Amino acid sequence: MMLIRYRLLAVAAVVALFTVPAFEVRAAAKLEPKITVQGARVVVTNVTPGQTAILFGASQEIGTGVRLQRWQRPVTDTDRDGTVELIIPTGIPVDSIWIAVDAATGALAATAPPASRFRRVQFPGEVLRKNKDGALEWFVTGRAAIDVLVVRPHVGAWAAYAADGFDTDVDGRQDGRTVLKFENARRLDGNAPPPRHLTHRDIVVAVDVRRLQYYTTEVSQ
Repeated sequence: MMLIRYRLLAVAAVVALFTVPAFEVRAAAKLEPKITVQGARVVVTNVTPGQTAILFGASQEIGTGVRLQRWQRPVTDTDRDGTVELIIPTGIPVDSIWIAVDAATGALAATAPPASRFRRVQFPGEVLRKNKDGALEWFVTGRAAIDVLVVRPHVGAWAAYAADGFDTDVDGRQDGRTVLKFENARRLDGNAPPPRHLTHRDIVVAVDVRRLQYYTTEVSQ
């Protein structure tokens, strides 16, 4: 009986040695960023500490003419408190939209001033077009112009603009169709070149500043 008891104790010791407490192996919860506009500041909280948020803003102001503005830039949490901000010296226009994407996780948040006419619309899946190999290489829309942001978590962020019939339009024709290639985007964050095509978990944001609309999606294929 004593021998059996010693063997049981030895087995229990081995199990205890190689068993990791549950709280040590749980994955950290994905932070959901929050974005607010405060006076002349755009503030993003719940950013992954020490990481970067990609801020994507657009506005339309009507006076003697129509003024369109865009802000597309990375802002890094240098003090690791999970908060970043962007200051707009001229103030935040009423008709504006502000979108933040956590560059580490792809988590996204958007906000607008209370009186803004910007609205989120459903992402039209048909705008993402495949090449002959089945890869998502183009963004094609019937809108006259479009601003597009692509964020690939832990890799980089890129922005592109195209207008129907202008040199930014891949087909070069004013035909009611604006065509954009992702590889023509400019780099905002990271060291990687613009992607030739989209991949799983890429975040895509599109803003039509003229129509005061935006839409977002996460690539699932």
